[in-house]
Amino acid sequence: MKLLNLVGEIQLKKEGLVPEVVSLGDKVIELLSNNGMGLDDLSRKTGLSNERLVPFFMGSEEVTQDFAEKLAKVFSPPADFWLELDKKYHESLKM
Repeated sequence: MKLLNLVGEIQLKKEGLVPEVVSLGDKVIELLSNNGMGLDDLSRKTGLSNERLVPFFMGSEEVTQDFAEKLAKVFSPPADFWLELDKKYHESLKM
């Protein structure tokens, strides 16, 4: 039964019907790359040091409202997007 559920879920993901869980770090790296930016650029734009950014990207620290708002100013997704993305990622680790 579990195998059937897994096969069905994989098929839905292939068809784009089930969003995959993505870490904040993976999404930010994707956006940095798409915008020709690096971590130093993000550090300057958010006012946070590279050392302060790394725990968020590694998933060892959950995104705060303040950090989500800073990301929203740099990239187009709003703060709520970043908070929800991080929440879903951390929930998936508990499964």
